[in-house]
Amino acid sequence: MQKILAHSVCQERHDKEKVYLKGKDKIVPPFRFGVEDVATKMWFHKLAYPGQCLTNSTESHWILGRLNIEERRVYMYNSLSTAMKDSAAIKACQPFAVLLPHFFALFDEFKKENKPICLDPFEVVKVDGLPQQTSNDCGCFVASFAEYFIDMKPIPPIFDVEKHRDRLAVLFYKYARMKEVEFIDSEDEAPPKDYVHNHRQVVVSIMHDKEKVYLKGKDKIVPPFRFGVEDVATKMWFHKLAYPGQCLTNSHLDIIFYYLRKKGKYAKEPKVKFTTTDCLFFKTIHALYEKFIAQKKNLSLITAQHAIADYIRGRKMLCGSPWHLCDHVFFIIHMETESHWILGRLNIEERRVYMYNSLSTAMKDSAAIKACQPFAVLLPHFFALFDEFKKENKPICLDPFEVVKVDGLPQQTSNDCGCFVASFAEYFIDMKPIPPIFDVEKHRDRLAVLFYKYARMKEVEFIDSEDEAPPKGSKTPSYERCRFVMVLRKRPL
Repeated sequence: MQKILAHSVCQERHDKEKVYLKGKDKIVPPFRFGVEDVATKMWFHKLAYPGQCLTNSTESHWILGRLNIEERRVYMYNSLSTAMKDSAAIKACQPFAVLLPHFFALFDEFKKENKPICLDPFEVVKVDGLPQQTSNDCGCFVASFAEYFIDMKPIPPIFDVEKHRDRLAVLFYKYARMKEVEFIDSEDEAPPKDYVHNHRQVVVSIMHDKEKVYLKGKDKIVPPFRFGVEDVATKMWFHKLAYPGQCLTNSHLDIIFYYLRKKGKYAKEPKVKFTTTDCLFFKTIHALYEKFIAQKKNLSLITAQHAIADYIRGRKMLCGSPWHLCDHVFFIIHMETESHWILGRLNIEERRVYMYNSLSTAMKDSAAIKACQPFAVLLPHFFALFDEFKKENKPICLDPFEVVKVDGLPQQTSNDCGCFVASFAEYFIDMKPIPPIFDVEKHRDRLAVLFYKYARMKEVEFIDSEDEAPPKGSKTPSYERCRFVMVLRKRPL
């Protein structure tokens, strides 16, 4: 089907310049290829499809010239060989043959390297036996002739243009994306060494606490980065994650904790049996707790059909695990009156909720312990609804869980509580002690780079993990996005 669709597009729009809908042709930011930036998808379309000229003019024809300095010959490679075309091609080589000997004579280096120096024109020699084009594919032939010679491989008599074009399009697309993923430039492509440092300093000093860091229309990520539980469509999301003093949002923490769940679920040898909740769980259990207290602890509110019960079954979130198979459950807790994130960790065996607070004072700790009460009071009643806890020998009791404050934690000095919450959870999952000195900038940099690299890697490899893939019966993604991928992958892989 994909091949038929590709052929259809090729037939209908073969010689048209406007393959993409208005405004859908842009690559933002452009792909940097050293000598030139590529800012349009049409560049890849022309490279990938047979019959597309690798130039703006359909009248032009590319040939390859190769100068053998030792032999003093210019070898001419022509993929459209007729008496008339060859005569024109040899004529096109004359400027090289006539002028270059005079330029070479200006340089002593040629003599030092024992290169022959003579003012007579180079001989122009036509290379015979080359495969011939049947459409406007001369540019692809030229590139391939050069590559075969460089690799010291014989040029095959039968030349699969579609295969060569596919290979070039995929290679260049993957290379461009890889450069973005790894933040790399080859030495000759790299910006000045102080560029990145100066740029960061400008952003930090001028726009540190501003919401509008980017110019109008420059904040978008197109297409959005897909992180399973949520898509990220703005660069501001990364700005808030990367720079100290920026408050993390529900979106940041939901995505971070989703990947912590994946880390635990798919690890070959998980160190800790755990799962996490999300920000919606906190709102849900707090709303139920307020109702529970208002109705004088009405136990009929606690049912196996409640959304909280679905969380406990492991069905409510991507990569969720049934709680009866876990030893620990992490809670993302937002103290709304304080505008402050804390972490809760339930140890099911001990029947304790451990509270991690990066802004510890008597008043803050009291408010944090109060924020943990809905978990401590309601969850024992929900656990009692499930026989699975008994089968796994988990303690079942309707008494509230004990809430225990974790002491000796590093403390925040700015609005970095979200970063502390994520790091506290990760240290426990990795069974590493939480250090007394916490480098917020280092942790934020690490998170921002990891998520950016992961998003780009998914685009480069065209992958989704099983739990992130669209449902089997779902509609195809947007037409334009599908077509751009199709350009690069017309053949079944």
